[in-house]
Amino acid sequence: MNKRAGIPIGALIVFSVVFLFANAIGFLFQFVVIPLGSWDAGSGLLVGGDWVYFHRLALNLVDNINRSGWAAWGLRPSGQAVSGIAAFLYKITGVSKPWVMLPLNSFLYGLIAVFQYLIFRKISGSAVVASVCVSMLFVFPSFILTYAQLSKDIFSIFGFIVILYVFVCCCYPSSGNYKGVTYIILLLTISNLSIWVVRPYALKFALVSESVCFALLVFFKFFCCKHFKLINGFLSIVITSAFIFAPSSSLEKHLDGAEAALEIKDAVGGWVGTPALGKVDRLFEDVARTRRVLIYGYPDAGSNIDSDVNFNKAGDVVKYVPRALQIGLFAPFPEAWFRKGRSPGASAMIVASAAEVSMLYVMYLGILLWFLVWLFSVTLGGFKGVVSVVSIPSAVIIFLFSISWLLIYCLISPNVGTIYRLRLPVMLVFLGLGATCWGGLYKYLMCFDRLSIKVISSNLLHPSDHS
Repeated sequence: MNKRAGIPIGALIVFSVVFLFANAIGFLFQFVVIPLGSWDAGSGLLVGGDWVYFHRLALNLVDNINRSGWAAWGLRPSGQAVSGIAAFLYKITGVSKPWVMLPLNSFLYGLIAVFQYLIFRKISGSAVVASVCVSMLFVFPSFILTYAQLSKDIFSIFGFIVILYVFVCCCYPSSGNYKGVTYIILLLTISNLSIWVVRPYALKFALVSESVCFALLVFFKFFCCKHFKLINGFLSIVITSAFIFAPSSSLEKHLDGAEAALEIKDAVGGWVGTPALGKVDRLFEDVARTRRVLIYGYPDAGSNIDSDVNFNKAGDVVKYVPRALQIGLFAPFPEAWFRKGRSPGASAMIVASAAEVSMLYVMYLGILLWFLVWLFSVTLGGFKGVVSVVSIPSAVIIFLFSISWLLIYCLISPNVGTIYRLRLPVMLVFLGLGATCWGGLYKYLMCFDRLSIKVISSNLLHPSDHS
């Protein structure tokens, strides 16, 4: 792999292309697409999104800065860091329009693409397959909203994908030297900071996922992959824990909407404790409490699902896990693909989400078929060179990290729209794994084809040898 200053040339190309693409699409979206439709909320923003509220908060903060100076600026006005960042850029540029955020959002989007490329370059062993994985960032409409509007998602997706990359690096010996550890600490600090700034509570979910993956790393280390480096996983848990216990609670209490519910500490409804679980039972209770708050706090939400399901004991949470995974992986379900939204913008997003979920189903099929073919053909060497011994554990690690992250959201939230939006970083993983698996299947079939042709030709040319 060609490198310049230690950075793969392919990654530099990916960043440049995606950065320019996001800027171009973002400006086109705000200045051409939105004004042409009935979904225009003004200033290049779509009707009905949180970004309208974020923009209004940013404008109010700029007014306060104009009156009282920079002492009036705060990172999280009313708990919204996106508004604080936007207000900062509005003030220093003198332009109080959302497009001012486009270069920053595009920069983060470019970095997301780079780490997506690096992850699947390692897993697939192919720059072509990795490039196909990155191409998903160009075609999915939901991702446009993360950088073309004022959104928290661009920050949290960036943090998520970088943490994933750190765990993938655990599977390669080079990450254990001094320079590698320093690099990992820097990446973890930046990624956790990116999540902490916009969604401090999400780090608690990340910690659960990191713990699951670290346990898996320990298993691989002692049973099959002695070269694995546990330092990355350990540092990830330590740094995430440090951010979780950082003094941000006074800021989080201002969070509105669904996120405010995640910070409510008062119990809603009864809870039957399970003494045998000890302190773990409190975690289940927190899940149940949060879900109740979201159900009863937003009874009229248009995309609520299973809003009649509440948890009264730890066993209820465990029993709901299969259903939560079904919703997290497959929602919105086909019966919801053709319903009419409450607004033109909502109707457009329903159509877009239907197309995206259809593609996701195709990727799931690729993962399933790859697994079945690999399971029955591994002894024949059918996948040799397609997925190496090292890349299989790393693929399993990012898969479990994503599933555990997604599962927590699906247990606490009864709203498909919220789950869909918070599922975006997990979608990147499944799209990447799906593309990798389809690529592996294609190579397998090509090798199988060539082998069949050789056998048939041999039988025709030398029939006596096979009599």
